[in-house]
Amino acid sequence: MQNVKSVLVGDTSVGKSCLISYFTNEVLHYFDCTIPTVSDSYTGTLMMDGNTFCLEIGDTSGMEDFDRLRPESYPKTDVFLLCYSIERRASFENIESKWNPEIKHYCPDTPILLVACKTDLRSTSSHEDLITTNEGQALANKLRLSFCETSALTKAGLKECFEAAVKCTVDNQKALKRKAEKNERKMKKAGRKCSIM
Repeated sequence: MQNVKSVLVGDTSVGKSCLISYFTNEVLHYFDCTIPTVSDSYTGTLMMDGNTFCLEIGDTSGMEDFDRLRPESYPKTDVFLLCYSIERRASFENIESKWNPEIKHYCPDTPILLVACKTDLRSTSSHEDLITTNEGQALANKLRLSFCETSALTKAGLKECFEAAVKCTVDNQKALKRKAEKNERKMKKAGRKCSIM
């Protein structure tokens, strides 16, 4: 079984805790999901391509009070899930202005998956300024991130989201291995060119 450490990051109350609770089968009432998180960790398993993955899922607080503490949960993260709520445009705008730069600063080589949360509101809300799928995909393309949409309420996209996170991790590990092998070949080749006189 391969372990994958994922950390959810984004503004407060965008749906990070609910996303985790429904995936890990933790029973949380809807209102419990709005309780501010400092930093919690959950585990869940996922079968994919005949392999079992154990996901350690870190839930971080988006509150400014925790800006200095939050990065302490970042080391050794395999993939970040950068979350926004489709009903809160500020949470969407903060992806580019705050969250992506923060992650890139602390973990520049770690893959990031952009996650739209609360997509069930598109069919139930009278809110006119909901963030569209096209807007989310455009931002993901601009920032060179993978993208998925989820609803913890209807469970739509949850499994696919965590499968995408695992795929990002596996692909990144393969790319890092290829890069290391290429560098090793270069070093060996450069070593043969040296001559001692």
